[in-house]
Amino acid sequence: MVSCPNCGARNATAAAWCTQCFAPLGQGGAGVQPDPQPDPQPDAEEPPVSRQGGRDGAAAVDPDAAGRDIRQRDGEVEWRCDACETWQPLGLIHCGTCGTVRTGFGYLPRTARVRATPTTALVVSVVLPGLGHLLLGEIGAGIARLVLWAVWIVGGIGLVLEPASRGIGGVLVVGALALWVASLVGVWRLGAGEPDPVGTRMLAVGVGAVTLLMVLVAVAAAFGSV
Repeated sequence: MVSCPNCGARNATAAAWCTQCFAPLGQGGAGVQPDPQPDPQPDAEEPPVSRQGGRDGAAAVDPDAAGRDIRQRDGEVEWRCDACETWQPLGLIHCGTCGTVRTGFGYLPRTARVRATPTTALVVSVVLPGLGHLLLGEIGAGIARLVLWAVWIVGGIGLVLEPASRGIGGVLVVGALALWVASLVGVWRLGAGEPDPVGTRMLAVGVGAVTLLMVLVAVAAAFGSV
């Protein structure tokens, strides 16, 4: 075993880079000091060879080795998608080809997330904003969009039907439409393996803007009736 000079994580002697921070360790750990306290278990069973090309999860050195889930190509670490078998940059959370969630490296196992293709997620988002995020594994973002859109569209339509509150209802309906469009854009970006441009902060800003417009419309209506 060798220790990573960058983060101190223990890696197999044959590791080409650290399995925790991905700092280069050199071929076979060259130039890296061995762990001063190796695991004192001489009789323990030898760890199995992982699909990633080494023992204890060490990454593969050969970029084209068959049956491995991680490789290095042109200085960039890539991972293999389980669903479509294409290679993707390690920085992508979702497969850029089929949208499957990346496993390992601190993320939940795929069995804990609902799997859906980007096309399916986009179609269901057209019908119900937030549902596509749920299908792509973005649970918190999906629930927030789903609840917020339902409240705005139902409340807005109800207020529009009343002449005295038609302006406030119109603001809610416009806000619901804007949220619908933002959800479609977010699902499309997530399906392409990119982050959702409308994160939690942007969603909070949108809620604040809709609330402020409602207040302004209500004040204007009150002064107009005087």
